[in-house]
Amino acid sequence: MGAHKLENVIFSTDGTRIAGRLPGATIHIWDARGGAELVVLCGHTGEVVSLAFSPDGLWIASGSDDKTVRVWDVRSGEEAAVLRGHAYTVSSVVFSADGTRIASGSHDGTVRVWDARTGAELALLRGDKGWVESVAFSPDGARVFSGGDRSDDIIRVWEIASGRCLEAITGCRNVAAMAYGRESVRYRAVVRRLSTVVEDGVMGQPVGWFPTAMDHIRQHPSGRIIAGAIGNHLYLITREGRNQP
Repeated sequence: MGAHKLENVIFSTDGTRIAGRLPGATIHIWDARGGAELVVLCGHTGEVVSLAFSPDGLWIASGSDDKTVRVWDVRSGEEAAVLRGHAYTVSSVVFSADGTRIASGSHDGTVRVWDARTGAELALLRGDKGWVESVAFSPDGARVFSGGDRSDDIIRVWEIASGRCLEAITGCRNVAAMAYGRESVRYRAVVRRLSTVVEDGVMGQPVGWFPTAMDHIRQHPSGRIIAGAIGNHLYLITREGRNQP
């Protein structure tokens, strides 16, 4: 890897592969156990910005400054599809939980949803005033969450079928905190000013809080534990009560 800085490092779901990008338009995949380089993915004509493994670990989606999303066969290294439509940098890509769809967010202010197999565009979601920096699917794949840049500190919840924005939630840029572990989990964690607040996802009422703004918030599939980072420390928030979903 030389002296270049490795970025956008991600693990495959089964933990056997690591993908990352060095400065430029190439993507590298390594064996997570031995460290051997398995394949280099070449095809983008601009800086690679975002990466995502499919749930089965057999495909990678990548977003780039060249305005495209590309889908790659991890085993062969071949480019399977080029998804065109964004007008500016593709800053975030993600697969749905069943691997059939890809969502991409762009600096053109749009979110697009694609058929992961055919490359067909399924939905165009427009509403962010600034750049879209992050996207996430709901577990059932019916909704997409999009987060903007710091000038538009809002997470938007989109219904894919209708293209409607169902909700605009202020105070949080981390869409992963909004992508619930399962549909019965109705709580979400958002950053509001200097605190991390756990809210009822339906009514929006606070049910708990942590006195510091956390980064990289994630929710356990059970919905009972929320993890977040502050500096080099990991914090866990556990909801109490036997009757809680």
